Amino acid sequence: MKQGFIVRKKLKNVVLKGISEELGMPVANWEETQSDRDYNAYLFSYESVLDFQDDRLPQYVKLETALCDYYLQGRSKRCSRHLYDIYKLTPLISFDEKLAALIREVRKHRSRIQVCPSAQDTIDVPAVILEFCDNSFYREDYQTVTSYFAADIVSYEKVIGQMRMLADAGWFVG
Repeated sequence: MKQGFIVRKKLKNVVLKGISEELGMPVANWEETQSDRDYNAYLFSYESVLDFQDDRLPQYVKLETALCDYYLQGRSKRCSRHLYDIYKLTPLISFDEKLAALIREVRKHRSRIQVCPSAQDTIDVPAVILEFCDNSFYREDYQTVTSYFAADIVSYEKVIGQMRMLADAGWFVG
């Protein structure tokens, strides 16, 4: 058995499980993750204070703000995959008052987390989105990462075009 596999299995079964239990946020996709992979996405779930029937919504909002956080921290490596996720999820999202309320809830919650600078009231999220679009901050990483894991490759230009549309729509204004 490879040493890396043992370390990843321990990480999953001890560290991540412990964090999940301590936070009271079960990993929704626990059975789908495998220790022998180089990449896993652990989806921590929680119950919103608002009544949402669509589990995609909280993840969608977190993806949007995470891209801004990574940009503000100067981190692009392995973070651009969120552009692809947002591109694929956008057609499935209802842009309505429930989404607006969720955006406010997520931003308020994330504003208390030190590694989430884009959630602060002083940050203009649409302007940050347009800024990372204008300077192609995620381009190199996106082209590398999506060619590795995505069977349905979407061009960087397409995902950035959609990000610009989302920024201009005003949904992420504090």
